[in-house]
Amino acid sequence: MPLLSDRVRDRLPWRQLLVESVLVVLSVLLALALNAWYDHSQEQEKVRRALRGLHAELVDNRKRLQFRVSHHRALLDTFRTDSLSFRKPLSLRNIDINTQAWETAQQTGTIGLMDYEVASRVSGAYARIEDVEFLSRKVFDLLFDGTTYLGLHPNEIGDFGGFLNDLTRQETRALRQTTRALDAIEARMPALARSSSDPAAADSTSAMRH
Repeated sequence: MPLLSDRVRDRLPWRQLLVESVLVVLSVLLALALNAWYDHSQEQEKVRRALRGLHAELVDNRKRLQFRVSHHRALLDTFRTDSLSFRKPLSLRNIDINTQAWETAQQTGTIGLMDYEVASRVSGAYARIEDVEFLSRKVFDLLFDGTTYLGLHPNEIGDFGGFLNDLTRQETRALRQTTRALDAIEARMPALARSSSDPAAADSTSAMRH
């Protein structure tokens, strides 16, 4: 016995049911698309906020690195000119680089949402900053605190110029990578370029090549 008689089947509004089914499917797809668009827009806003924070931090770090490089190069030049009578008090600049915005971007996973080029440049800049921090602590431990490092003692250090040269070289590399990271961020968000305009930046860029 058939479930539905021919008369009942003829009375069913097949066209209406089909239209309603299509509308339900379309509404579900539209809802999914809107959710995906909203999630994407939220992620992009999160990235923009992180980039603004990173940009401000890198601009500040670049100024600090420019000062460190200039100061240590002058000290190195003085030491090289007359190393035997170099008795003036040492005036190395303590590490004073900020990394809060970078740490926040890592902790929140925002760095993984960024364009590869931007994320790579920013990561490279902070990797170089870590190198500067590491070498700064090494030099300061050896020269000022009287602590040992890898079996060495301040009294046994005979190449202060070499240590200072290594430190200045690492700072120069960090400065170069920081400038590249800023260029990448500003290419992504051109409006930020105005806030990083610094007359000293052009001079430091040319000086980094020497």
